[in-house]
Amino acid sequence: MHSDRQQLDLSSDKGAMPLTVREAYRLSELEEVLGTLHNVENTEMGLIALIGKIKVLLPEDLAENLQGLIGKRVGILRLDGYRVRCLDREAITQEPKFNRSAMTAPEQAHGVA
Repeated sequence: MHSDRQQLDLSSDKGAMPLTVREAYRLSELEEVLGTLHNVENTEMGLIALIGKIKVLLPEDLAENLQGLIGKRVGILRLDGYRVRCLDREAITQEPKFNRSAMTAPEQAHGVA
């Protein structure tokens, strides 16, 4: 973690907070940022996302994906490009529950569950 990173005051309206490239952090290869995605803004230098208290400079092609994740906890990993994941439990799709009544007679006889 970089101790010289400037802490941001998030007490103001997050949607109105100006995001500047000069203050944005650029992820190095194999670095990941985790936190709540508060804001995403296109600038002339690229996309800036406010994740937790950190402004991160990202490629513009992530804008559409990130817009749908505002307000959610995310992780962005730089590994041969950028990989975005949503960390909110309610936003993650659950696998369907197993339906025993849909099993055929041979499956039930063999105890497949």
